Amino acid sequence: MKKIFYLATLVLVSISCKQAIYEAAEDEHANYSSTSLAGDTTVHKLLINGEHTYINEIGGIYYFAEDLTITDEQFGKLLQLTNTSLNTTERATITTSLTSVWPNNTVYYSLPAQGSLNAATYQTFLQNIQNAFNLITAETSMQFVQRTNQPEYIQFFHSTGNNSPLGWSRNRVNRVNIYNWNSPAIIAHEVMHSMGIHHEQCRPDRNNYIIVDVTKAQSGTSINFNIAAGYAGNGTFDFNSVMMYSSTDFAINPSQPVMTRLDGSTFTKQRSYLSTGDYAGINALYPATN
Repeated sequence: MKKIFYLATLVLVSISCKQAIYEAAEDEHANYSSTSLAGDTTVHKLLINGEHTYINEIGGIYYFAEDLTITDEQFGKLLQLTNTSLNTTERATITTSLTSVWPNNTVYYSLPAQGSLNAATYQTFLQNIQNAFNLITAETSMQFVQRTNQPEYIQFFHSTGNNSPLGWSRNRVNRVNIYNWNSPAIIAHEVMHSMGIHHEQCRPDRNNYIIVDVTKAQSGTSINFNIAAGYAGNGTFDFNSVMMYSSTDFAINPSQPVMTRLDGSTFTKQRSYLSTGDYAGINALYPATN
């Protein structure tokens, strides 16, 4: 797939991440540092395999990207990867235990409450959740089943932004917040995060296809351009992926894009459909069982 995905069972670790706070400016090459921004945001900077990974902690929640949250345990795993003394086997064990796929290619879900939405908007929201499911299942073996008593499921909410946790985790409810209730592809994008799929620009081979300059990104938004350590994409880089961002997303100045092709040209994102690469990726992560 042209996506980043995680494949294994989550292993809990006991680590006091929030106590390890340093000033990032003290050493730009430190394996781990953190600094506070305005409000309740702390930016954690982790040096993993020679690449910096940025995690925003906001109100005790860790964000790997603006729309992608990770658990304390997943953050702890990333923090472990800053240890340069780990051998190859230890490192591989950590990177394959960040999260896991949904068992039996089945995602259970709970529909959102109407809340403050008017009746017409609410019905459109519900229909577009189904449309998002239809986009994903059209060329895959995935199933979306309304939850009865299953302990692991995704719970949709109408919210002020779009975000989702990463992957399946035992006894966890994935809160999927949706602002763009009128866009099935954006809803599908967030559902795919809950399935364990990362942004396209986070592929470890992305530097073979694009140039990323986080110095041109707005303060606190470098998290959207992390390279996900230890993971593999599927197929060639997919500029048409529903999981890909535009050149100017999060740019300080739109005339100076954060991402370009290798020849310096820019590109735009699409949020209308799943690409051929998206389907190939899902099928690699969730192969048919029959």
